[in-house]
Amino acid sequence: GVGIPVFGLFEVPALISGLPDQADVAGEVHLVKSTGKNADGKDTADVTGDLTLHGVTKPVVIKAVFNGEGKDPWGGYRAGFNGTTTIKRSDFGKMMDLGPQSDTVTFDISFEGVKAK
Repeated sequence: GVGIPVFGLFEVPALISGLPDQADVAGEVHLVKSTGKNADGKDTADVTGDLTLHGVTKPVVIKAVFNGEGKDPWGGYRAGFNGTTTIKRSDFGKMMDLGPQSDTVTFDISFEGVKAK
């Protein structure tokens, strides 16, 4: 699976000051495994997988878009993608009073893959 450190997602320190107290976020978000894909267009697909957050694993569907592929300056071959999925915090055990925070969280993901040599 892929583990993403939550605090590594932010480039602006001011965005995370007080975040653990406000949003009760810690640790990593894990995409445990991809369980399949369903191409719904030439450059789009629904990628299914299991997402673990706060120790709770739930299935998710990532709406993926293929951005392009080609040789990189280092002699490798890369393909780029964007993806989006939406979850409910309460589905992952966050049942506290959220106050002004939404229960719904949208993940916008950009990633690239490098062809194995």
